[in-house]
Order: sequence, then structure tokens, then C-alpha cells
Amino acid sequence: MALLYSATLFSSAFLLFSVQPMVGKFLLPLLGGSPQVWNTCMVFFQALLLFGYLYAHALARYVPARHQGRVHLLILALACACLLGAGQPNPAAAMRAGDSPVIWILGTLLRWVGLPVFLLAATSPLLQLWYARTGGKKPRDPYFLYGASNLGSLLALLSYPLVLEPAFTLSRQRTLWNAGYLALAAALAAIAATKHAVSHATKLPPARPIPKLRLARWVLLAFVPSSLLLGVTSYLSTDIAPVPLLWVLPLAIYLMTFIAAARGLTPSTVNKIARALALAALCAICALSTSFDFPEMLLVILHLTLFLLAATLCHGLLLNSRPPASQLTIFYLCVALGGVLGGIFNTLVAPLLFSTLAEYPLAIVLAVGLRPGRVQPSSLRARSLDLAYAGAVGLCFVLLQRLGANASWLPQHLHNVINLGLPALLCLRVSARHFRFALALASLYICSTLIATTGQDILARQRSFFGSLLVNLDLKTKTNLLFHGRTLHGAQSQLPASRREPLSYYSRLGPVADILAYAPHRSDVAVVGLGTGSMAAYARATESWTFYEINAQVIAIAKNPGFFTFLRDASAVADIQIELGDARLRLQQQADASLDVLIVDAFGSDSIPVHLITREAVELYWRKLRPDGLLAFHISNRFLELSRALGPLATATGAKAFHRVQRLDSTTNALAFVMPSHWLVMARTKATLNRFAADPRWPAVENSTSARVWSDDYFNLLALLRIW
Repeated sequence: MALLYSATLFSSAFLLFSVQPMVGKFLLPLLGGSPQVWNTCMVFFQALLLFGYLYAHALARYVPARHQGRVHLLILALACACLLGAGQPNPAAAMRAGDSPVIWILGTLLRWVGLPVFLLAATSPLLQLWYARTGGKKPRDPYFLYGASNLGSLLALLSYPLVLEPAFTLSRQRTLWNAGYLALAAALAAIAATKHAVSHATKLPPARPIPKLRLARWVLLAFVPSSLLLGVTSYLSTDIAPVPLLWVLPLAIYLMTFIAAARGLTPSTVNKIARALALAALCAICALSTSFDFPEMLLVILHLTLFLLAATLCHGLLLNSRPPASQLTIFYLCVALGGVLGGIFNTLVAPLLFSTLAEYPLAIVLAVGLRPGRVQPSSLRARSLDLAYAGAVGLCFVLLQRLGANASWLPQHLHNVINLGLPALLCLRVSARHFRFALALASLYICSTLIATTGQDILARQRSFFGSLLVNLDLKTKTNLLFHGRTLHGAQSQLPASRREPLSYYSRLGPVADILAYAPHRSDVAVVGLGTGSMAAYARATESWTFYEINAQVIAIAKNPGFFTFLRDASAVADIQIELGDARLRLQQQADASLDVLIVDAFGSDSIPVHLITREAVELYWRKLRPDGLLAFHISNRFLELSRALGPLATATGAKAFHRVQRLDSTTNALAFVMPSHWLVMARTKATLNRFAADPRWPAVENSTSARVWSDDYFNLLALLRIW
């Protein structure tokens, strides 16, 4: 029985965690804007997990044990019918929902996979309860089955990007998943029909009512790791190292801590983890300071270690306080509620409340405050002293920052050490007093965030569903900069003599200047991705330029002459139009054979919009271009070699491709904020590419005959990583 229940729970969790990325990939080509699609899918699955646990709790509480299996078999039959009869999402409806697709995504997912996923979500708590009722000594504590469930989730998480995605198309993945679901349904039917689970269920001993404060603590202990999971993922993948699939590591750690906690943590282990967490949290808050800069790899290790310690502590405390088996479903309901609240807070609420990724340090402070320890006095005087101490830490940081700003002779790294060293020591001194230590960390972070980095003047800080945007003025070079996380999306000198010169990846010394100069015709130009509007600096009189941008905040920043004037200056000589929305959807409304040059510039950060570089997308581009039109891609990326996907696409669509890598030399090094860049061009007529072929800086793209052509049904980011 233990083997049957463990295998069934393992399979259920594997199917649940493999369907999430699969349905997201189905929706992505229809909608675009990967952050919005993925985040909405995450909230949907977390909410469905909560409803599944709520159903399991209601079934266990209000339905007699002998009827529970029959009720579950009925829902199982309905889920299988929905699974077999479900169709593909409607592309026409997706087009109509393109401007505000969240409701459409939730409705589509609910109709498509809602009932099957709902049943998977209810499986874990329900089967653990049934197993506890089979009698005997071991079934009295069925929580070991939770480890089998999380192991299935972990293996699904790792196997999808490493095995399933590279090996199978989406259509084949869906077929295999359906087959696995039907096999799981057979196992669930067998369990529900056994006399152990239905007709001769052992009555569990009654337990005392659970205090409301304990229920609230369970929710909080589940909320903090869930919020930390999304926070550390967003921070690492946008602010530190925009590596595709980096999100796998935090989620894998999250599941592994559940597996470890299911076995129970001893009090001595909990105390050791709590002390290590205090030190890691202090280091992380210092690293989050705008005035400190660590190597990227060190930051990745630091924040993943912090998350490992915090999640292990919270999940350990959570499972150490688990109730008897008779109250198992209410326990898992609280866990699910905390998880979904953490997801909703980070995904939907935080972008409205904060202009920075403030929810991440807030979750760190909460995790530190949840550490167990001796009871501290809770009088008004004690709380006042805690607040006063936190204020002293913040004041110390501010004073040292002001003094350091006047001591320009100090090296920057020494200034950082002095500026953060004393406040950090003040925090460390009270690490044993959990409430005071948490307040001191919060004070240090708030002060370090409000005070700009030396040499920088913050002009604007904005936040949306697509990430955090920051406009800085570099005081030394008098240059305005636009950042998404740590990725530079454009720059403009504020000096009158250099104001019209495009910088960053768009310098007149770089490949983009060749692309526009070598194009046989360029009266009608379209650009996917706006940034600061740097490309508009190349617009000439009588030309028509159209920019496609999915983020309304980027458009507002680029059009604000107080920040950047490329669009305003270009509008004086050319026709400049801006289209808000996903480029692939908007381009379908463009007249066929109406463009001379189409530039796709949307691959600079970690959220690679792969639906823009599939066969269906490239064929759309060719329909919109004239027969001798030029198609260009900006593929500068520290971690991905996008030419490996574009080369086969060019061949498959009857085109030839050339590329150029611009590296910094003595000439470009003398120019502030001119960045190395990598560009690729393709065309379907030889005449269009003659000048590129004659330029030795533009070699032809080597196309591997064994490379698989990307499509909406198949793409594999792992194959593009530069480590291969």
C-alpha cells in the first residue's frame, strides 16, 4: 500500500509540474510578452492548487469516508472527459485579447486544463488522508508521502527543460501528458475502490481544535518562502545574471527544502539554520544596497544560499508543527493559502505598490523575524527601543554616505566598505534579538535604496508587469541611461554637441549603421522594440518609421524630452509612429509587401520572446517585407548564441544570413557608453545582400544541417547557451 500510494503521488506531482511550462508555451506564440504570460500562468496554478486543497478538506470533513472514493471517481471521470475533449486555444480570440490578455489567459486555462489540474492538486492531501485510514502504526503519520510528492515535482521541473523540451514537440508533449494522466486516473480508481480507502476505512482518533493563531502562523510560514521564491528569481534573472532557465534553480531549492523538512528538523538543526540565516540576510541586504557591487557569481551563490536557509527554516517550522492525520487537510489548505498569497503579492500587488523589487528584501526581513528564539519582552518600551535602534542604524548609514561623498579621494571599494561596515556591525550586534534585528535590516535597506549611488542621479524609477525601469543621469559623462534591471536599454548624451548621436548598441561605428547603409531601399522601416528610441536617430527625411513596443512605460520614457529626445528630434524630419502591443500581433495588421527594412530588437535580457524567432514568425516577416526587403536581428546576449536558431530559420525560409560582431577597440573605447553588439541580417534575394557579402566584417552564418528549425511547436533555449 505504501508503494502504491507513493507511486501515485509521485506521478500526480510530476504531471502537475510538467503541465505548467507546457501550457505556457502553447499560449506564448498567441499572446507574446513572456513575463505577462508566465506570471499569469503561475498565479492560475497556485490558485487552482488552493481550490484543490479546499476540495480535499471539504470532502474529508463533510462526506462520509465510505462515499469519498465514489465522489472522487465521479470528478476523475469528468476530468478525463475534459482532457480528451479539450481543444487548442483559439488564435482569433487571442488576437482580440491582445491588449489586456490576463482575463483571457485565465479563462482559457480554466476551460482547457482547469478540471484535470484541479484533480491533480487535490490528490496529495486526499491520498495522504486515505492512507492514514488504512490502519496500522505507520499510516498514522502519512506525511512521508509529501516527500514523494515533492520528489515528483522536482524531477518534473528538472526533466522538462533538460529532457522533454529538447526531445519532443509541444504536440507530442501534450499526447504523452494525456497518456500519463489516464494512467494516473487508473491508479486513482484502483485506490478509491479498495476497501482500505472506502468501505473499511479506519476511523482516526479525534484531535483538539486548532487555535486560529496557529492557523495564521501556518499561512505565514508558507507565504514567506513563496514570496521569496518569486523575489529571488526576479532579482537574479533581471538584476544580476539574465540567464534563461535560471528560474529552475530557486524552484528546485524550494521543492528540495520541502523534501528535507518532511523528515523533520531537530531543534539544534533549526537553531543552526537560524544563526546562518541571520548572517546570510545581513550580507544580502548589504549586496542589495545601491552603493555596493559584488561579482555576479558571488551574488548568485549568496542569494541562493539565503533562499535555501530561509525556505528550509520556514518549511521545517511548518512541518514540525503539523497536526495529527485527522487534521491533515486543514494543514495543507493553510499551506496552499500561504503559497497563493505569496504569488499574488509578488505578481499582482507588488508592481502596484513598489517602484523597485522591494518585495524581495521585505520577504527577507519577514524570514529573519520568523526565526525561533527565546521570548523577548513585548512592552511598549521594548518596542520603542527596537524602533530607536533601527533608526540609529539608518542614520549611521546616511551620515557615512554624506561624509563619503565629500571624501572623493577615497577609492570606491574602500568607501563602500566604510559606508556599510559600521551599520552592518550594528545589525549583527543584535542578531539574537529577532524583532530588533529585522527592523535594523529593514532600516539599512530603505536608507540605501533612497540614497543614490555616488556619481548617479536617479531621474525616474518605474515598475510594471514587465519589470523595473530606471532612468539615471551619469554625472561624470552627462549621459542619460535607461536600465531594465541591470540591462542597459539605451543611452543619450546631454551635451549639445553629442545629443543626436546614438550610443550603447546603436553607435554609428557599429553593425546597425551598416545595416541601414547597405539596405537597397529604406523608405519604410519597422523596428520591434523601442528602448530609448535610439534607432530613430538614423531616420531620414521622407522616411516612415514604425516602432512596436509592448511596455507602455517604455514608450512614455522614450517620448519624455526630459529623459531622451531621439523620437522628438526624428519626428522633425521623418514620419515616426509607435504601436503599443506585441509586435507579432501588430504586424499581422500591417499591409503585405509594405516594408523595406524590418529590425527585430527584443532579445537583450533574460525574457527571450522566442515567439519572435520561430518559423511562423519569420514567414510573417517575409510577407510584410517587399521582395528585396532586408530582415535584421539584434542578437547581443551574454548567455545565448541566437544565431544558432536564426541560421536554420533563414535556410528553411529560403534566405541567406550574414552577421557581424562589434568588439570594443581603441576608437570605441574613447566613446562613453558605446557597447559591443552582435547583429544578424537575412534576405531572400542575392542583390539585397551584395554589400554585406563584400564586407569582410560580415561573414555568412554557418548553418548546421543537423540543427532543428524552431517553430511555434518546438523551440529549445538550452541549445543556445554559450556553454555548449
